[in-house]
Amino acid sequence: MIRLLSSIIAIGLVGNLWANMPEDGEGVIFEEGPFTYEILSESIVCLKMAQEGMKGFVTIPATVDYKENTYQVERIGEKAFFNSEVDTVVIGEGIKDIDVGAFGMCLNLQSATLPSTLEHIGDAAFWTCSSLQSVNFPQGLSEIGIQAFYSCTRLESVIIPSTIGMVRHEAFMGCGSLESITFEGSPELDYSVFCSCNKLKKVISKESTPFTLKESATVFELVDLSTVSLYVPDESVGLYQQAPVWNEMSVHGMSDYLAGVESPSSSEKNQGDKGGNGFAKSLFIYDLSGRRVANSSEFQGSSFKLPKGVYIQNGKKVVVK
Repeated sequence: MIRLLSSIIAIGLVGNLWANMPEDGEGVIFEEGPFTYEILSESIVCLKMAQEGMKGFVTIPATVDYKENTYQVERIGEKAFFNSEVDTVVIGEGIKDIDVGAFGMCLNLQSATLPSTLEHIGDAAFWTCSSLQSVNFPQGLSEIGIQAFYSCTRLESVIIPSTIGMVRHEAFMGCGSLESITFEGSPELDYSVFCSCNKLKKVISKESTPFTLKESATVFELVDLSTVSLYVPDESVGLYQQAPVWNEMSVHGMSDYLAGVESPSSSEKNQGDKGGNGFAKSLFIYDLSGRRVANSSEFQGSSFKLPKGVYIQNGKKVVVK
């Protein structure tokens, strides 16, 4: 009899629990398409999980509909895509936060397009994405978390926007193909941020005053800074030559860079053969931050187009209108 009463009470408690589960509003978890979402407020959801076995090209939507309501997707949750086989990710506008390990161990991921609304990249967000070649950091991003891009061994260049206040420790540690870093502002760099980035060749700082590296002994740990060229505003060369850590690099004015310090080799030149934008087909093209935006193979057809802007080709400015 006692067992029977205990069973009845247990069943009753479970029934009450389900009866009290919210059908709408905060805390509700629902599926839409290949994703699982959690409602965070009356208008905001978090993408909690991607469908198992997801691979290839993925677009993360800016909004999702549920029970006649439209919600803004503002967060990609912890380990949402962890160890998936996606190779290209485009994240919708409106998303502000990429949580811990969201794309960790996505070994096939080659490209991640981040929205202009992104404010925070969490710890280990792209941890060991060993195929990742390019990622854009939007203006408005404020923080890059601990080991966020740890051991992204094919990442070649990064541009740190002026809005970033903090790059946490070991954020780019072990990025063995990283050749170019551009600082558009003066972020705080935690310890070992660029540790073991041993192919680093070029650093650009747009700040007139050298910003202090609080963890100066370890920011570029295991990097031979004597082989790195640092490009700064012309009037600031002397300041950087006297500043700790920066003075271990070969300091140049930005005019040197624009005048062709980074020009292609003679084997890459073919001045008479022009593509659709008026560029020589066999030359590499750079933007004003020093990032290579096109190479010779992309100029084999006259239909190739670059976005409007100013570029550097063979040490000369070229304007695309």
